[in-house]
Amino acid sequence: MSTVVIRIRLGLGMMVATAAVLAAGTAWAAETTPVAPLQPDGEQAAEKPAESAGETAAAETSGLTGENALLAREANLNAEQKERLAKTVAEGTKAMNDWRQRNRDKIASFQQAVSTARQARDQAAFQKAIQDHQEMLKEQVALQAKFNQQVMDILTLEQEGTWFGFVLCRNLTQQAKAADLSDEQKTKTRSLCNDAAGKLAALRRSEKTDQEKAVESRTIQGGLVQTFMNDVLTDAQRTQIRSTAGAAPPPAPVQPVPTDPGPAAEPAPPAGDTR
Repeated sequence: MSTVVIRIRLGLGMMVATAAVLAAGTAWAAETTPVAPLQPDGEQAAEKPAESAGETAAAETSGLTGENALLAREANLNAEQKERLAKTVAEGTKAMNDWRQRNRDKIASFQQAVSTARQARDQAAFQKAIQDHQEMLKEQVALQAKFNQQVMDILTLEQEGTWFGFVLCRNLTQQAKAADLSDEQKTKTRSLCNDAAGKLAALRRSEKTDQEKAVESRTIQGGLVQTFMNDVLTDAQRTQIRSTAGAAPPPAPVQPVPTDPGPAAEPAPPAGDTR
């Protein structure tokens, strides 16, 4: 029996090696963790996708843009929360810009080393590039983790669950795009995602260790995918997904770290970081 892997990519703790892989824009080792580090949107050397109608509408009412505007809308933030989010975003953007400027030469060196290793398919050289720049990458991960925590601290437990549910459903349906879900299936999927999201939000705020959270989060997300595959999709849709799963890109890929640091746009909100 064939196995279908649908990656949801809700965050837990980020391994520096994986952060380095994703920041460099390569797919190597991307399956080692369901985490995608959060990068400032619209950095140089990365083309920012066009905003959706939902993003545009949210921006008009909150002054925020991109994922942060969606967060404000989907989680129904009040005026005080939007103000706090805007301040957090501004501070996070400045911190990331400062990091990029401080490490400008190291970023260029890292990108060159990774590019060379990738072209040669040299895994040893790739790992060496990560090891040689580990301290820089640890700083990046710490900045992102701090921003994640600050944003989540703005939300209530209910709002956090609502946002996680939105992200889960969006990523899951993107991964299953080949199935061409009906409206009824989309509604059922959102309900399943909301249930899982409530558990993840409660888990993030629990007193459990990071390791315990990581294990339980993978269980929750794995159960969601299994239920989606078995109870939502038809046999024909499962077959269609199996035929295209290998070629499907992961949802919401991170932006590469720019060689020439310039003003960064605002950082994106946490996509379900359960630390």
